[in-house]
Amino acid sequence: MYISRKDLSYARKDTQDKANPADPPRFALPSGFDASGFAWHSTQGNTGLANEKPDDVQVWTAYDGGNHYAELAAAQTGTAIYQDIATEPGVMYKWSLRHASLDEAYLDKMSVMIGTPGKEIAQDAVRVTSNGHGDKTGPVGKIIATRVANHRNAQSWNVETDHTGQWESYEGTYIATGKITRFTFRNVDSAADHDGNLLDDIIFTKAYPLSYDGNGNTNGNTPQNK
Repeated sequence: MYISRKDLSYARKDTQDKANPADPPRFALPSGFDASGFAWHSTQGNTGLANEKPDDVQVWTAYDGGNHYAELAAAQTGTAIYQDIATEPGVMYKWSLRHASLDEAYLDKMSVMIGTPGKEIAQDAVRVTSNGHGDKTGPVGKIIATRVANHRNAQSWNVETDHTGQWESYEGTYIATGKITRFTFRNVDSAADHDGNLLDDIIFTKAYPLSYDGNGNTNGNTPQNK
């Protein structure tokens, strides 16, 4: 499914336009849709395709309906999804997510970028779980890449959307410098502009400065995980 808050519309891949069967039709978002609750935007611009709109965020539903996840490569190369969060300057924020390449044929790469809106910088990440397909846990730098072993089968919805056992977890920290911080997830490299970089379970947690009594000439606050 593609959801555009800017265009106030969505498209489902499992529907067809009779006039153009290759493209799913667009529908207006339901009147009860909570756009502010969805919160996500994308950097996707005008693609020239009827079924692809600026600000589209691509959301998949697993074949069994039990999981929803995003695909960063929706229709354009190098696009990103992002969300602006109210933050407190000087406070440490911990982020975590799960990532997987679309299939074994290509190693997708992405970056987490955080900062003042429009001035985000790539963050260092740590891989905290491994799916057993060749990646080791530990620091990975500013590029997140997850090896997977699943075969893609676009003719089977069950296979196409089942990434059980392929996800790996990553985390990092950021000390806010302003009252609004943009958390951005950018498609660095994928097999195609419309395929790759699966993202799930994005979590932001807040850590308050830990006060302590100074010894000698030491005094102050240090950000710590809550």
